[in-house]
Amino acid sequence: MKMSLIKSASACILALALSAVSYALPIAGTLGIGLAPGANVTVDKTTNFVDFTAATSGLYNGFNGVVNIATGNFGSLISSGAMYTDFNYPASPGVAAINPLWIVGAMASFELTSFTNVDEAGAGLILGGLGWAYLTGFDKTPGLWTFSLDGNNTFNFSSTTEVPPPSVPDSGTTVALLGGALVAMGLISRRRV
Repeated sequence: MKMSLIKSASACILALALSAVSYALPIAGTLGIGLAPGANVTVDKTTNFVDFTAATSGLYNGFNGVVNIATGNFGSLISSGAMYTDFNYPASPGVAAINPLWIVGAMASFELTSFTNVDEAGAGLILGGLGWAYLTGFDKTPGLWTFSLDGNNTFNFSSTTEVPPPSVPDSGTTVALLGGALVAMGLISRRRV
């Protein structure tokens, strides 16, 4: 009887240890991309097309953007070369599928899933959208994208992600609690017999 109680207690401890709480590791931070020296971007508002040309010489040869703001998990990407994909934007907010919209080396990228703002006022262009941010070592995270272009063809990009902490236990914790309750009930019922 004593050996059985020790085995049951050991099984409970093992079950709790194996069901360690595991949470997703979302990206948190801001990434800003500016026009790389020697690169160019043009907008054709009649066809709603944004066209990027990469620099052909210098430090950012082959890139059309450079990371000029990098906070949080993006911090190590400051001053890295970036590549924007040429893209069409809708005349008004709507669904999009641009994957990837931009890439920073093999470390980070952004997949645009919808446009939430389209403003062609004056000589500039302001766009906003939602999508998924990717960063090596982190989970795919929902992100907010903004893009602004003035009459001088300079642009800026910002991706911000905010993920609230989980408010309910994950499935591993739930299973561990259920297993512990079942073992306790088994022990109680054995004592009554």
